[in-house]
Amino acid sequence: MLLHRRLFTYTINTCIFVLYSRQPFFVLHRLLLPATFRSALSSHNRGYAQSEDYAIMMGMSQSKNSPTEELYAVVRGRVQGVGFRYFVVEKAASLGLRGYARNESNGDVEVLAQGSRPALEHLLSLLRQGPPAAYVSDVQVTWREPSEHVSGFHVRW
Repeated sequence: MLLHRRLFTYTINTCIFVLYSRQPFFVLHRLLLPATFRSALSSHNRGYAQSEDYAIMMGMSQSKNSPTEELYAVVRGRVQGVGFRYFVVEKAASLGLRGYARNESNGDVEVLAQGSRPALEHLLSLLRQGPPAAYVSDVQVTWREPSEHVSGFHVRW
């Protein structure tokens, strides 16, 4: 599920610009005003409003003001054999996090993720839900300073 939050609206001549967050990116939406509104400004190009979206490729989780933190989580329940690790990799990568997910021999899934606190908290809420075929009974969480350097987000064996 993509989260949308309008950050500002600004009108310039015949256009309305709306900047909203669409995690993990910011999107600038340009809406041309209907011809009836701009007829005083221009006698041509009358018709329906047109719109365009411009993705501003700046990950929301890559704030320079946020120090890097580490989330270590052990997820319990029916979390193996249901695509849980790949679900974690997809969600964490879209949030701009680094780390890994791996199966434990006792049936749990271990997740180590590094990044900004807001992005890690969003991942934690997703871990508590899991993919549709999973059943999460418990998530044990430890917040700490990064313990190792990890690049990208992947499944570890």
